[in-house]
Amino acid sequence: MTQINNPTTPAVPGEFDNPSLRVRLRQTPTLPWSARDGIFLAAAVALGLLIVDWALCGGFNLGFTLCYALLLIWTLAYRGRSGVHVRPIGVFCGAASLAGAALFAWTADDVLCFLWLWMIALLFCVFAATIYGVELGGGVRLITDALRTILPACFRNIHRPFLSVAASGNARGGRVFRQVLLGLLLAAPVLAVVLPLLIGSDAAFEGLMRSLVGNLGDAPYRLILGLILAVLIFSLGFALRKGLVKARVREEREARGVLGAAAAVTLLGALLLVYAAYLLSQLAYFFSAFSGILPVGYVFTAAEYARRGFFELCAVCAVNLLVVCILPRLTRREEGVPTAVKALCALVCVFCMIFAAVAFSKMFLYVQRFGLTRLRLLTSAFMALLVCVLLIALVQLFVQRLPAAQLVLVLACVLGLALGYARPDAWIARYNVERYHEGTLAELDVEYLGGLSADALPELISLLDSPDREVRSAAARALNWKCEIYLTADLQAAPSGLRAWNRSRNAARTLLAENSPRISALLEGSPER
Repeated sequence: MTQINNPTTPAVPGEFDNPSLRVRLRQTPTLPWSARDGIFLAAAVALGLLIVDWALCGGFNLGFTLCYALLLIWTLAYRGRSGVHVRPIGVFCGAASLAGAALFAWTADDVLCFLWLWMIALLFCVFAATIYGVELGGGVRLITDALRTILPACFRNIHRPFLSVAASGNARGGRVFRQVLLGLLLAAPVLAVVLPLLIGSDAAFEGLMRSLVGNLGDAPYRLILGLILAVLIFSLGFALRKGLVKARVREEREARGVLGAAAAVTLLGALLLVYAAYLLSQLAYFFSAFSGILPVGYVFTAAEYARRGFFELCAVCAVNLLVVCILPRLTRREEGVPTAVKALCALVCVFCMIFAAVAFSKMFLYVQRFGLTRLRLLTSAFMALLVCVLLIALVQLFVQRLPAAQLVLVLACVLGLALGYARPDAWIARYNVERYHEGTLAELDVEYLGGLSADALPELISLLDSPDREVRSAAARALNWKCEIYLTADLQAAPSGLRAWNRSRNAARTLLAENSPRISALLEGSPER
């Protein structure tokens, strides 16, 4: 057997005296290549091609959901039976990421789907690292270590499967592989010269080539992109299975801190005094928001009153959260965080809860006056998450072993999934339309509702029966624009089939097709019966 490297040579990048790529490849330890690896390499190629066709070219609908489910199955199956203990947070991240991927087939809200795309990437990193036994740090380092190890592993170990195949040169398959690869490389320049000559020599062959290229369309580009994805997917799985991915976990040690207890107490005391004075002097001003009555002589509008107070108090809560999370770690300690620092941090959390309640009251006033929008809903959801994080930080002050980072990750996933499956655009449209029909909302912004996703379409169609002629006309114009998107341009350019299935968009096409005569009649000014 020909040994192409020294197994005792370290494989850590940057540790070689000679930076030559050829020398580094020769010094890289060879890993065994098995039949299992070959089977899952073929599966990775199929998966890469499916991702390109079903997800990237399928409009990120049901095709994306199915591709991600197959990616999870491939990752678990390639791992096989292992004695590695899977942490519960890894199981949760896998399930939550799959539920998040299902949102792409459930809702047409592009904003939420875009946010969930990044969330899925984060959850997959934690899932892959934990199920393969990659040692991750505690706390926030669970997330940062997973990101720093899983994401670069696709590119850092991209050459390792090829080296393993080449190293199996003692077997006949390894030699055949190298010879086939060499033959393909030599055939490329020869065909580049021969094909143009043959095309120019015969009209029939020229027609055959043109027809073939025309029928292929963008298939070659999809093939190339699919193979690139397959290499990245397999290099990650190969590196995880062979134990090449290791996080640089720092040893837990007692934090010495840079601040004395007196300095920390002084800082927290100053904050608390300011907060107390602020609440006492403005108590009536703040809590008037709960009753929906503006202060007498207030010179701003209700919108300015509510919006200004809400975002300023959100900023105060965010600053307080940073102080509560960072200050105890910066304080010098002998036997843990000083009791006075813990107590004052707890009081800061209490004040922050009051500020959050006032912020919610102001947003409630804003929504009562002007209706619900996506920004108002999402900022309120963010404040709810911030309050939960504050509660976790408060408990962690007295329970040091509390897995705060994991709890925050779980809460963020639960809140994000609840928002996604509730379909915020449908909720926003329904709330505004119902309040308008009840007479508690003075004006209905039909143009804004028309700019929402397909989830809001049923409520827009209900406005065609509104007694207000202006509302009916505005709804007809908005729906006519939706018809151009979903019944004209969408049918011509959008992908079709199972990969492009989306619950909200399919329902929108059906509703628009059924109501298109009414929409046209309203646009032409015909009487509505």
